[in-house]
Amino acid sequence: MLKVLVIAYYFPPMGLSGVQRTLKFIKYMKNYNWEPTVITTGEVGYFAHDNSLSEDLNNTAVRIIRTEGRDPNSRLSKYGTINLPREIFRKIFNKLSQT
Repeated sequence: MLKVLVIAYYFPPMGLSGVQRTLKFIKYMKNYNWEPTVITTGEVGYFAHDNSLSEDLNNTAVRIIRTEGRDPNSRLSKYGTINLPREIFRKIFNKLSQT
């Protein structure tokens, strides 16, 4: 069996489409003689969590390594699911980043 390392920041229990793509991709790798190992984040504050994706992952024998970091989302991990910032803040930060 061939081994592959997958590095994915967005991975269950986070939700949304990017997470699902990675999950489904690695879920079926064993059918094609690949043994995936995933490196991802630990608990992070994120605006969409989907625990059903984690349950879907529990039925596979995929090795998952969770790392901790000092990025802003990791510092918000105690809040679990967070709200998106208001549109006005996004516009302000966008203008500041262009200067």
